[in-house]
Amino acid sequence: QTNKLSNHLTTQLFNTISSIPSTNQTSHFYSQKSFNDFNISSKINQVLLGLNINKPSKIQSLSYNHIVNGKSCIVADQTGSGKTLAYLLPTIQRMYDNKFNKAIINSQLNSKIDLSPAIVIIA
Repeated sequence: QTNKLSNHLTTQLFNTISSIPSTNQTSHFYSQKSFNDFNISSKINQVLLGLNINKPSKIQSLSYNHIVNGKSCIVADQTGSGKTLAYLLPTIQRMYDNKFNKAIINSQLNSKIDLSPAIVIIA
């Protein structure tokens, strides 16, 4: 009986340990895409690289195009999955694109270029 119980507990322990991903296994977290696949501006890409953010998480990859195209989204994932950047990156890119496009249109119309700051507040 003791031997059977010991074998059973050893098997359960082995199965539990085997199911825990090692720190080297990040395939569940990162997308196969890169930030370059999102056509982000070079300035934003430089900032990301400076922060050592080289690859989007899966939630960032899944939500980027929807948010940058102005669609309403509910983005839900576990803590630490990159949800904040999933919202902010396309929002900032969209603001950057809008400001850049306004500047081009205004310069073509010989109008005053509005380069006033835009603010995003997340509370």
